[in-house]
Amino acid sequence: MAQLIKGNYDALVWLQDELQQSLAHALAAMNNFLDGQADDKLLTDTIESLYQVKGTLDMINMSGAAMLTDETLKTVRALQNNQVANTSMAQDAIVKSLLLLPNYLKLLNNDFHLPYWN
Repeated sequence: MAQLIKGNYDALVWLQDELQQSLAHALAAMNNFLDGQADDKLLTDTIESLYQVKGTLDMINMSGAAMLTDETLKTVRALQNNQVANTSMAQDAIVKSLLLLPNYLKLLNNDFHLPYWN
């Protein structure tokens, strides 16, 4: 029988701002990299931010968001190590996920932050 793992939505409320800031930092670093500043440090900054987000999401059992973050993290690492066959497609996928994740977390926060009933 499948086991249902529930996320800690109360913790998500508390951590939402930090997650949003980390994802914004990752997106800014990635955009700077794509805008012609082919500095490896920008990809390292993106990786570090995503690593922090992934760890936080794992701790509060947000498995769907954690999986997307993990795949994005792997793609950025592969891009940094020149291990992608289609660089343009990899860059596009990274940016899309960095745009999707903050919105998804906000939606989760809004959907599950329900008032307590008396």
